[in-house]
Amino acid sequence: MFNNVIEVKNVSKTYKSGLLHPHLIKAVDGINFDIKKGEIFGLLGPNGAGKTTTVKMIAGLIKPTSGEILVNGQTSVRSKTYMDLIGSVLEGNRNIFWNMSPIENLYYFGRLRDVKETYIKSRAYELISEFDLIEKKDESVGKLSRGMQQKVALCCALISDPPVLLVDEPTLGLDVQSTKKIKSMLLNMAHEREKSILLTTHDMRLASEISDRIGIINKGKLIKIGTFEELKQLFSSSEYKITIPVQDKTFKEELAKLIPEDAFSDNENGELSIVMNFNVFYDKFSSVVDIMKRYHVIFQSIEKKEYNLEEIFLKLIEEGENEISKNALR
Repeated sequence: MFNNVIEVKNVSKTYKSGLLHPHLIKAVDGINFDIKKGEIFGLLGPNGAGKTTTVKMIAGLIKPTSGEILVNGQTSVRSKTYMDLIGSVLEGNRNIFWNMSPIENLYYFGRLRDVKETYIKSRAYELISEFDLIEKKDESVGKLSRGMQQKVALCCALISDPPVLLVDEPTLGLDVQSTKKIKSMLLNMAHEREKSILLTTHDMRLASEISDRIGIINKGKLIKIGTFEELKQLFSSSEYKITIPVQDKTFKEELAKLIPEDAFSDNENGELSIVMNFNVFYDKFSSVVDIMKRYHVIFQSIEKKEYNLEEIFLKLIEEGENEISKNALR
C-alpha cells in the first residue's frame, strides 16, 4: 500500500517559444510535492504559474523535461497501466463529448479504459443516479447546464474507479447550489472513498474549505505548501488590526504622517482600520496616542489579523515577486 499515492520529484518542464527569436521558457521549475491516499491537495497560482502544465504532466499528457512523477509507484511514462490509475476533469469539460449523451459518454470512456461491459452498465447507472442525472441521461451534453456538464465530466473520470482524480477548475461558472454539490462530492470521494485528488482552482473559498493541504505556485516555482491553518500562521502571528471610529480629514492626515498609507482602509461601518506589523505600530504607539488625545478619539478594537486564503495567496505571490526582483538585481 502506497501512503504517498502521487509523488512529484524535482520536476521541471521547459518549452521552446518564438519563431524568429526562439528562446526557452521554464513553465515548471524543480517542484516537489506528494499527495497521500484520501487527501485533497489544492494547487493555487495566478494564470501562467505552471498549474496546467503540472496537471498535464501528472496526467501523462506531456513528459517532464527533468525529474520524476510516480503514481502508486509507477512512472509517468505514457503507459496504459499508468493512465488507468488517473481520472481527469479538465477546465471547460474538455474531456467529454458534447454531441453525445451522458450515458453514451460513460460507455465510451468505460470501453476506452477496458472496463468490462457488465461493469460499465451497472457503474454508469450508479454514477448517473448519484450525480442526479437520471432525467438527463439521454440528452445531448451540449444542451445541459454548466453544472450538469461538470457532473458528467466527473462521472466519466470515475467510470473506471481510479485511485487518483485530477480536477481543474471544477466550479468555474457554476451557481451556488451546483458549487455546493460539487464540493460535497469531492469531499466524499477523498475522505469516504479514499481517492487522492489534485485540485486546481481560482476559487479561494473552495480551496480553503476542502483542501487538506495547499501548494502555492508562481512562475513555475512552488512557493509554499501547508494546511490552511499553517499558511495563516505565516502572517497572523505578527500582524494586528486596529479599528478607530471615523474622524475628520485632518485627524487622518495627522495619523498618516506616522503610519504608511497602504496600512489604512475604511470599512463598511464607517470606521478606520489599520493593519500592520504590531512591532512597527508599537514603536509609534505613544505618538499615535498623543494624536488621538488631541482629537478626543479612542480605539474601537485591537485584534490579531485573521487572513483568508485569498489574502494569504496574494501576500505569498507578492513576497515571491519581490524575492525574484532582488535576485535579478544581484
